[in-house]
Amino acid sequence: MKWKIAFFALLAIIIGGFLVVVLLLTSSSDQQAIPEERQIEDGLVPLFTVETDLERVNRYIESEFDEPFTLDSEEGQLRLRSTYEVLGMNVDIQVQFIPEITENGNIRLIEDGFSVGALSLPASTVLGLVDEAADFPDWIYVDANEGVIDVRLTEIELDNDLVIQAESFQDGQITIRGNY
Repeated sequence: MKWKIAFFALLAIIIGGFLVVVLLLTSSSDQQAIPEERQIEDGLVPLFTVETDLERVNRYIESEFDEPFTLDSEEGQLRLRSTYEVLGMNVDIQVQFIPEITENGNIRLIEDGFSVGALSLPASTVLGLVDEAADFPDWIYVDANEGVIDVRLTEIELDNDLVIQAESFQDGQITIRGNY
């Protein structure tokens, strides 16, 4: 008879723990409104063009962010991969985006799929978790409700009124242009 009580107590603890994790993952945080993109005037004089690839971007991410994540590209999609420890277990996270260059030369990443271990979570929940977990610079905006991440290169503070803009993003190659 004692084993039945112990079994049901253990089952209740496991179910309770699972419910707590689900509630934490699905609870929404107070999100601030994302400001409009800074409008860039026409007729800027090109100063330089830089081409880079995701390998170099990953090295930059590694040096600047505490969170271990990497980016790769396949078939026009950009994938963010990471592993987080949850309840003592490593959980793989993969987020797929479709990259777009905006009219102003910023990069918009549109959510196109998620996998969190074996769980299927809504885009707004996962992007909300990414936004809360990562300490992004002021020029990266996460809009969990819309399922997008805006990398606003035009808002990076540079000297001498220099503005950088993305020109193209294809097959893991990124071209950025500097204007003044």
